[in-house]
Amino acid sequence: MHMAQLTDQDLKTACLLVLDCYDRHALEELVRMRLNLRLEWIVRDAKLAEQVAELFEFAARHRLTGRFLKEAAEYPPPKEKLRPLAEQYPPDPDEPARPVVDLVEEVVGTFKAFPDILKEHEVRAQMKPFAGAYKEAAAHIGLLHRYKALHDCLHTIQLQYREIAVSAQLIAEGRRVGGAIESYADGLEAAAEKCGYMDGEQWGELLNGLLNPGPEKTWLRKLHRIVEVLRGAAEAAADASAAASTEDAIHLLDRILARDPIRLHGLILTQFEIISLLTLVGSLREIQNTPAAPAVRDQLARGLTALEVLHLQLVRLVVEHTAWQNLDNSLRVALDSWYELLAVDRRRAAERRLVAVGAGGSWVEEEDSQTEYANRLLQDWPDVAEKFAEVQTRAAPGRRLERLTKYADAIKTAAAARDFGHVFDVFEPFADQALRRFIDVDKELMALANELKPIGEPLQAIAEVMQQ
Repeated sequence: MHMAQLTDQDLKTACLLVLDCYDRHALEELVRMRLNLRLEWIVRDAKLAEQVAELFEFAARHRLTGRFLKEAAEYPPPKEKLRPLAEQYPPDPDEPARPVVDLVEEVVGTFKAFPDILKEHEVRAQMKPFAGAYKEAAAHIGLLHRYKALHDCLHTIQLQYREIAVSAQLIAEGRRVGGAIESYADGLEAAAEKCGYMDGEQWGELLNGLLNPGPEKTWLRKLHRIVEVLRGAAEAAADASAAASTEDAIHLLDRILARDPIRLHGLILTQFEIISLLTLVGSLREIQNTPAAPAVRDQLARGLTALEVLHLQLVRLVVEHTAWQNLDNSLRVALDSWYELLAVDRRRAAERRLVAVGAGGSWVEEEDSQTEYANRLLQDWPDVAEKFAEVQTRAAPGRRLERLTKYADAIKTAAAARDFGHVFDVFEPFADQALRRFIDVDKELMALANELKPIGEPLQAIAEVMQQ
């Protein structure tokens, strides 16, 4: 059941009252705090009166009028002037979110109808300023899909990194782990091929479609070299030279994972920003009342609403993804200290085995090392905690942060008590859970990039028609 829409007179009254009660800063705060939106996401950069009018239009399309009036009337300090309208137009009941595939289908159907709509001289004139935006959006949706495929591949490698590093350490200790190393090498090779690497300096379609494929080819060549080293180490077993080359390969892999996901993340965000779905939303707003058949106008209205929902899903996911990326960057610094602690713990275990057979040995130096690396980890923790707090603010409902929050609280308590052992024990599952949740968000962003891809073709067709 949908609540009644504002009458024309009530709409004028509502706009005037909101302008009387709110300046721009207060309105931005209201929209952010009570609607979980940002004003710049849903209205154009214009005078406040025009933005308020567009805000009410947006609210009407998305059945948010009643909720907006209620929040505007109640937001501290309460606005008594708005209360009568808020009581007259109560909020609509919540409805399930529409699947992205349905939204994309609606948008594609709308854009496919454009060639006929553009036959009208008036509409063509209204759309002319948006011609460049349509062409650019088509190109950047394609680039977005490519960059996200590369980024997703690096995240898959990140999940294997710790096991690969531990196997390399075991090789350095003279242990035989050839089967495991061979398996990891196969996984890395599959990742490289998925990203477009082929033997003989040939490159797949994914890379050839990039404007500047050089950086991607560089890390893929390094990844191929790592695969060769790991395979050689698996064959050479406990050979000393194999141990050294494996250690070099792990350092090289670490550099790839430290630099390239962050670089690609920047490129992805750039594509999302350049796509500017809000500009396309603006073009549909311009022609939604075009003199066309009722069926065409209904299609435009549905397409506009669907495109706005896609735009909001996109910007929210990008903001959350950025928060997770910042947490991941901070964690990588802290993990260096954690890995050093792990290495100290392994050496102490080895010394205890020697003592058990009467070989002697002193633990004083290792105790000092453990304290040093534990202190480093505790010094890194405040930055990690700050980034995690931002994640908690930006995370979508149902992101399953309970375990992460529990681990973070345990680390905070152990750090205050200088309980290095408990910090060491809890930090690993915290970092692992953070990476897995980050990859969940990354997969959602990748899925959205894939689902946006069908929009590119009709956008390109519209751009070509408008250039004729």
